[in-house]
Amino acid sequence: MDATSLDQAHAEVRRRLENVDTDSWGLTTPCDDWSVVDLVRHMAVGATMASSLLAGEPWNREPVVEEVASAPDLRAEWERRTQEERAGFADPGALDRMVAHPVMGDIPARQFLGMRVGDAVLHAWDLAKATGGDVELPSGLVAEVWDFMSPMSGFIGASGFFGSGPSGDVGPEAPLQTRLLDLSGRRP
Repeated sequence: MDATSLDQAHAEVRRRLENVDTDSWGLTTPCDDWSVVDLVRHMAVGATMASSLLAGEPWNREPVVEEVASAPDLRAEWERRTQEERAGFADPGALDRMVAHPVMGDIPARQFLGMRVGDAVLHAWDLAKATGGDVELPSGLVAEVWDFMSPMSGFIGASGFFGSGPSGDVGPEAPLQTRLLDLSGRRP
């Protein structure tokens, strides 16, 4: 996985955001207690967290949450912040660094990139599901995120970050996207 994977994942989110109209911002998403607006705010805040951590800056979440919440155009705010995130991961040597993740502690930037790509890919599906859009994700991205996340299947359910985690009801014969969604606590 490299920075182009994040570019592709953000393109998937962007494609779904283009279909979010004024009436869609309040729709419920598959993410517990999050509307579309909550989900897009979460993604914008996460992008700034990534940019800050990659730059070696301390992460101070609350001011960023307030900035994003008061943005007059959330779609443009998401675009600006994710562009900064992509630039941070594309910076020469960025993937060879360690980052001080606020929850995971010190982790390799490559691992952090996998987390960020997975976040964007899964949230692209969440947006599509909430708004009645195209829920099919690119098979290459699905495979990359699966390869990154599947070794952590035991942790995923216990972490609380992915709902209840894998259901145990989806077998290896199911399409990879279905298995990935289930692994991440989503029930397509």
